[in-house]
Amino acid sequence: MISQEVRIIGDYSYLHATAFEEQEMPTAIHELSPRAVIFRRPVSSTSPTEWRNAPLADTVTPAAILLQTYFADAGFTPLSSEWWHFTDLESADTARALGITGEYAIQNIYSVTPLRA
Repeated sequence: MISQEVRIIGDYSYLHATAFEEQEMPTAIHELSPRAVIFRRPVSSTSPTEWRNAPLADTVTPAAILLQTYFADAGFTPLSSEWWHFTDLESADTARALGITGEYAIQNIYSVTPLRA
């Protein structure tokens, strides 16, 4: 059974899962092994459509396919080498058009070590 409840922190509310079902995935997330690939052949990471015609790898699970469906429906493109990795090509194109390179430098750090109770 899957259930959730609304919880509140300060002025913000969020959904908290109170019961859930674990799903079987091809590998542990971030395991970079051949079992983590989602397609049987390489697919261009810059094409928004090439992946649609690529055959799925034998290791892909129904849950991984469902995850891919959710992300694809939201406009993301799957990365062929990692079942958990998706790219927002449209935003990447927009960033490039605006001259955003992805290079950055940290100038200030605002986080602090939490106080112990």
